[in-house]
Amino acid sequence: MLRFISFRYIALLIIVILIVDYAFFKSSQTASLLETALFSSKSYS
Repeated sequence: MLRFISFRYIALLIIVILIVDYAFFKSSQTASLLETALFSSKSYS
């Protein structure tokens, strides 16, 4: 029972972190910089 509760808590925590991270990346300029860096590294290879 305790393991099930802790698993649900960890899953919820991961979801919250992902949402916050996505929202932060959408509003920040580092996201576009990261995208251009990934794009340039893809075009090089």
